Amino acid sequence: MNVFFINRRIDFAQENILLRFDETIETIKRTMECEIIPVKDMYDDHIKKYHEILKTINSRAHVYLLDTFDFAEFYVPPFLRHLSKDQEIRDHISWMRRDYLIYAKNKKEVEDGDCFDDWKYIFDCSSIVYVTGGAGYGKSLFLKKIINDFCDMNILNSSEYLVVYGDLKSFYAESSQPISIVKFLQNSMVKETLMDEKCFPTDMIEYYMKMGRCLLLFDALDEVERDKREELHKRIIAYFKNQNPNNKICITSRNRGFIPEKDVEVFDILPLDRIQIETYVDNIIKLGRFDAKDKEAFLEQSNILVNKGFLNSFLVLSLLINIYKAERELPENKMELYQKCFDYIAYRREKEKTKAKFDWNLISCMMKDNTFMELAKMCFPNNNDIGKDEIVNMLCKTYRRKYSSDAETECAAEHFLLFCSDRTELFVPAAGEDRYKFFHRSFFEYFYSQYIFLRIREVEDVYKSLQQFDVDSEVFELTLAMMKQKDEPRYQELMEYMFGKMEEAIKRGQNLSAFNILTLGMQVVDDNVYMCRYINFLLQNSEMIIKKIEQIPNQQVIYSVISNDDNFIRQIIETYGNNAKLRIIKSFLEELPELEQVINRKELKELPEEERKRYIKSRFRLGYGNAFYLQLYIKHADYTNLLSALSESEFDTLLLKCKVSKKTREKYMKLYIKYQSLTEETKKMFNEVILYNPYRTKI
Repeated sequence: MNVFFINRRIDFAQENILLRFDETIETIKRTMECEIIPVKDMYDDHIKKYHEILKTINSRAHVYLLDTFDFAEFYVPPFLRHLSKDQEIRDHISWMRRDYLIYAKNKKEVEDGDCFDDWKYIFDCSSIVYVTGGAGYGKSLFLKKIINDFCDMNILNSSEYLVVYGDLKSFYAESSQPISIVKFLQNSMVKETLMDEKCFPTDMIEYYMKMGRCLLLFDALDEVERDKREELHKRIIAYFKNQNPNNKICITSRNRGFIPEKDVEVFDILPLDRIQIETYVDNIIKLGRFDAKDKEAFLEQSNILVNKGFLNSFLVLSLLINIYKAERELPENKMELYQKCFDYIAYRREKEKTKAKFDWNLISCMMKDNTFMELAKMCFPNNNDIGKDEIVNMLCKTYRRKYSSDAETECAAEHFLLFCSDRTELFVPAAGEDRYKFFHRSFFEYFYSQYIFLRIREVEDVYKSLQQFDVDSEVFELTLAMMKQKDEPRYQELMEYMFGKMEEAIKRGQNLSAFNILTLGMQVVDDNVYMCRYINFLLQNSEMIIKKIEQIPNQQVIYSVISNDDNFIRQIIETYGNNAKLRIIKSFLEELPELEQVINRKELKELPEEERKRYIKSRFRLGYGNAFYLQLYIKHADYTNLLSALSESEFDTLLLKCKVSKKTREKYMKLYIKYQSLTEETKKMFNEVILYNPYRTKI
């Protein structure tokens, strides 16, 4: 097995090198066109001191609800999936590497320090990359990893780079217009280290930029306000595409609804798997914060949540570990998790521990859901940080009648903020002076959902509130979950209203915004009537949905809704089947020239048949796309011999049914005729290896 994987890596590396020659030449040309900058050593002392402080700050990190630890003692690097459409070979290497690591880990053949090191190579093919992932997947921690170990990255002379971490919301810190890139970098360096900005003059930053010696880590694009995000995103990419190509830029964002700029590499953080969960639990055990005797029971319960798709992030895992320690039982959904979490961290865990330091009689009136709902309202729209004076004023206005005087109320508000900062890990100091925000955007969204549920009565107004959030938010599912659990009539009224808005928008030929909002809400819907109504909409509007599939960012949610019922699956496959078939055939035909070249290699023909098949399977993975109907077709339909079973006239009919343009039809007909001219032996090899689906689930 090891020999097999090594041979695969050699072959893939060779293909990758050949594929990158043109890009390398282009980078060299751009570099040669850059201005020649004389070396200046006047900045060396300041930069050395800056890096020492930056590394010291990031060498330790907070594990939620536990404590602050050395970063290396608990951190489990993520698996990264390469998503760029034109980088198929790189994608193969990434997945091959993942398979190998899992195999080796199971066999206990890889030392811990050698595992999961994909992070080192994210800049191998491009100077600008995105790292995306779901809520709580560890995107910010990933940037900490780079800060701590940037000298180990696969970058030439990486130790000479100036590393800058910046929160993208800070572009708008001073006004409604973004500040300049150089000023943003200067502000970020000051904010992270508290060094005087005189140590980082703009001339110094521009010098490193022109030298091509900047490693810039831009965090949380998704937290920039929606109406400003797209424009800022475009400006940043355009700016750095016209700088020295040796600068390295990494931008993080939630993946749901994220649209990358053209030609920028995307690495998506995969959901946690069982190996990562066990590794993380082992680390917490070594730190003395989890009992080894509880490990098996915890993993057994957590596996159920993994299968449900609930336990998929490090934030959820950290919360579950602490809830399990307190209650010996894990919550079953996101809303229950956040409820238990708030009860545990904001009150029960701390009351006895902190009596000596905090007067509970003074702050207990404020330690309730109502307070955090009001704070969430103030932090709208994306967990913006807010000033201490604003918070104290709100608390005094809200709770004045609970206290004997204005002075006592203000004192209670001050103690409340101090307690939150010191103990709750829920509402904490932000980077700015005397400014606060929720520890994680997910907590902000939970309490804002409560605000919508309790403060906004009319469903029309609830819907307007939901419209203010982007498709990467958890507000939609949390709001519906609260209504469903606590106010069934209003839940049904809101569902009817959302269906009505969606159907009205489609009749008027408007965009799919209403459909996307309803889709996000469907994550918590299990009512047969609403599920059937949603499926019927998909069936009746299939042509429009296929045409506008790029405007629907939550394909996995749609897939999950359909997968709940075998009858739904059959109906969708029947309605969307022709388009799914065509996408598979097109993907196959596009690979045909390279497939034929590889399969006819002399050295490959000399191998036993099973080894030949194994090699070809590892070498090619067709890019079908992520549309929900494609996922369903691939999972449940038998498409072995799909192409060979079609006659030329039947294939032409399929193209016509799917309303393919004349030019595209001619292109694929030529490839089809080429396929038909192959020998039967070669066709059989193609079909058995490339179109064979061993994971098919019959329905």
